Amino acid sequence: CNLPASELRSKITNNTGIPVSVGYARTKTLVKIASKIAKKRKDFAFDLKAEDEDAILSDFPVNDVWGVGWNWGEKLPKIGIRTAKSLRDMDDDYVLKHYPITLMRTIYELRGIDAHIESDKRISLRSGITFKEPVYTPNEMIDSLTIQAETLSRKLNEKNLLASTFGINFFSSRFMDNFSSPYAAVKLEYPTSYLPHFAKIIETLTPRIFQPG
Repeated sequence: CNLPASELRSKITNNTGIPVSVGYARTKTLVKIASKIAKKRKDFAFDLKAEDEDAILSDFPVNDVWGVGWNWGEKLPKIGIRTAKSLRDMDDDYVLKHYPITLMRTIYELRGIDAHIESDKRISLRSGITFKEPVYTPNEMIDSLTIQAETLSRKLNEKNLLASTFGINFFSSRFMDNFSSPYAAVKLEYPTSYLPHFAKIIETLTPRIFQPG
């Protein structure tokens, strides 16, 4: 819908007689924040624009962010993460080392990157490999991921589909201590199935989250 939140809210209320609040934003997590703000406004509508996100997130409590949960909502303030903005700006390596992948996805959402998968509304294609030995360099991982991306590109073309989000995920051995599963994803500006585009994303994201071994 291209209508501003206030106009959409008025249209729904006038046509149905049902009082609603309407919030607009770039991702589902940001929409949840916009919706909470909308409920407190006189017109029950709020458009959370990208240029206003810093100011809004600076005043939004971290424990009210959708996806944080009561457990992390209590623990994060103890390390100085009290607002949605401070959560959004956390160091990726630190988050991936100390917190579950779901929190990293919430952080990506706060950055305007669609990272939540809704299986009932979209198709999720995956391809993976298990290594016999630990991988010690980013280049080794990049080579392996590019092969998996080639498989995904072929599957997309076979199904006549285009990807709107592309992500990579590593896992350390579940039988060893300090299990970790770093994850990164980007929302594509233009949906695509083009392998070189995927390869470029892999080359960019892998060094950011790679953990030797």
